[in-house]
Amino acid sequence: MTIIFDKKLYKLSAVKRAADAFCELAEFKIEDKGKAYVVTAKKLDEEAGLLLDDEFANYVLAEMRNE
Repeated sequence: MTIIFDKKLYKLSAVKRAADAFCELAEFKIEDKGKAYVVTAKKLDEEAGLLLDDEFANYVLAEMRNE
């Protein structure tokens, strides 16, 4: 799973909090790629794998609202 978050819309702190919240479902790597943060998840939990990308993105969005 790979998700790209545009820096114009998303803060790194929100992406990191989402990765911390979902750490039991996958192993996350966050990379700064210039204009975006690229999140890669490995070792996905089998049951959560199909929905993880959507739920992760929604969680980041919710964290942005909390800032």
